[in-house]
Amino acid sequence: MCERNTTLGEIAGIEKDGIMNWFGIPYAKPSIGELRFKRAVPHEPREGVLDCKMMGPKPWQKGCLIFRHPFKIYTPDIGQRIMIRPYL
Repeated sequence: MCERNTTLGEIAGIEKDGIMNWFGIPYAKPSIGELRFKRAVPHEPREGVLDCKMMGPKPWQKGCLIFRHPFKIYTPDIGQRIMIRPYL
């Protein structure tokens, strides 16, 4: 298991063959209720460790916007001082 601290709290992933993997990292609050059809709103910082060892279930309908599309991050294990820069 590999854990890293982010600006929104800790995340826990898995390490396999020297590659660290985190799956299902949310980048926005779910677009439901007042957030429906609005720009993405960042998550609030959370307490505890977010389990990112596997992707959650697939949405039952194609193009589901309820949970937006979470990030998947893969990186070689280079120690605790790592800056993750996702690109879309």
